[in-house]
Amino acid sequence: MVLTKMKQITETYIGSEVEKAVVIVPAYFNYAQRQATLDAGKIAGIDIIRIINEPTAAAIANGLDNISGATGKRNVLIFDLGGAGDTHLGGEDFDNRMVNHFIEEFKRKHNKDISGNPKSLRRLRTTCERAKRTLSSSSIAVIDINKNAIDDVVMVGGSSRIPRVQQILQDLLNGKELCRDINPYEAVAYGATIQAAILSGQGSDKIQDLVLTEVTPLSLGYETVREVMNFAIPRNSAIPTKVTISASTSTDNGSSVGIRVFEGERARSSDNNLLGNSVLSGIQIAPRGVPKLEITFDLQANGILEVSARDKVTGSKNKHHHQEWKVVEKGDRWDDD
Repeated sequence: MVLTKMKQITETYIGSEVEKAVVIVPAYFNYAQRQATLDAGKIAGIDIIRIINEPTAAAIANGLDNISGATGKRNVLIFDLGGAGDTHLGGEDFDNRMVNHFIEEFKRKHNKDISGNPKSLRRLRTTCERAKRTLSSSSIAVIDINKNAIDDVVMVGGSSRIPRVQQILQDLLNGKELCRDINPYEAVAYGATIQAAILSGQGSDKIQDLVLTEVTPLSLGYETVREVMNFAIPRNSAIPTKVTISASTSTDNGSSVGIRVFEGERARSSDNNLLGNSVLSGIQIAPRGVPKLEITFDLQANGILEVSARDKVTGSKNKHHHQEWKVVEKGDRWDDD
């Protein structure tokens, strides 16, 4: 519904039909969430030609403006704090904390609980949201980065305007001045528009000279014996990327091998998120470790993952997109070659 509405707004503004789009998503969206975004585009009648991460889009906007006017390699920190940019932290969370605080204060001072009164809660929430714009917050942020190596700091998201948030960030960065040249509400959409111009071959030479290298936020891999996660594509790998891994079987004389694909960073596969199951049949009947198998992870630019497997001896192979994988219970487990 959101994409449909945006399509209508855009078509009214430009006076022609919109068929394709670049869509931005939170950086930590997992594979299923990105796939759902592509599906939503199809339902809305939009061909989503690329999905990019919100901070990446903000970085494009920064790169085009070349804020400091410097040339050569630059490190830019994108600080993104919007309404709900991160799965567990956003502007609304500040509102909720303030509302809960004042409910307790009202109880303590007046011995009256307003939590069951919708009208009072609405008024309180509105007041808290208004007060949030000028009040400071006691949030704690940890940034795992060499702070002295940052050239620019770009603020993204409405909540990044909270003065206390800005002060905390500046303190963490040893007083580094924050870039305020880009509107935090518009930076991400601006960057997505530039990417759309690049993909459609439109715009100035300055735009066409930009090269975007997107990364995958979560590691991708498959399960081997004893539920061990074998990482095929580590997180922060540049995409598109294609990786082929040699492997074999873990038991004797098996006729098939199961493929269980996961995303996540944990060493134990079951602690990660299962993307799908498949099975490779018709493999060489031989003692464990003898069959020559290989599994290929092909992560495409639009975020679609294609996993294929084959037996180099028998020639048996299969290939599946994520949405085509089926749950299978049978089949040997993979083992490292």
